[in-house]
Amino acid sequence: MKSLYLLLIAAAVTPAFAQNPNNSANNISYDRVHLGYSSNSVCSTVGFGGTALLGQNFLIGGGYSDINYKNSLEGVSGTSTGFSIGYKLTAGVGDIVFNVGYEQLQATGAISSVAFVGNAEATSYSIGYRVKLNPAFELITNYTNSRVNTLAGGYDLSTGQSLVQGTSDNINSIGVNVRYYINKSFDVNVGYNISSGHNTWGLSAGYNF
Repeated sequence: MKSLYLLLIAAAVTPAFAQNPNNSANNISYDRVHLGYSSNSVCSTVGFGGTALLGQNFLIGGGYSDINYKNSLEGVSGTSTGFSIGYKLTAGVGDIVFNVGYEQLQATGAISSVAFVGNAEATSYSIGYRVKLNPAFELITNYTNSRVNTLAGGYDLSTGQSLVQGTSDNINSIGVNVRYYINKSFDVNVGYNISSGHNTWGLSAGYNF
């Protein structure tokens, strides 16, 4: 049963790659919608999201993902929704971006004779740096601290035994993304995130407006 709690935690803090926070003084785009895929040893996700710049410095964002679990947890699936608010500062040739996010996850499924149901919520705080390497490429790095609360339960259909347990975890992660601008409007983003043993890679396609 413990593995279910771990997978919920991993999924709850899986980054929506290209969580980016109109253009800054350094010609960095913040008004963007994207469709993306990410994967780690626990689960894979397909989702969409967007960010927008309010005024000169404030950011808002949100997203939705479908989640499918792997390996010993195959048969469990879920969804997650989240939003974020942020603030950016020009720093040299790039921008420093601060974000606060909140995400909720629900998962259900069955493995062998055991039926699972679980919920998780994560509050995150991140700081990142975005810089244009040239007109076509951008580098995005970030550090995120997430507090994840999970409540999960299982019922063994063959024995009639049930278990409900809650956990609370503090998770740190570091992410690196490289974005290629096909033109002013369209881009492709590749990212890699290191987080508590569940290293995650992601790919997304974005539209900048």
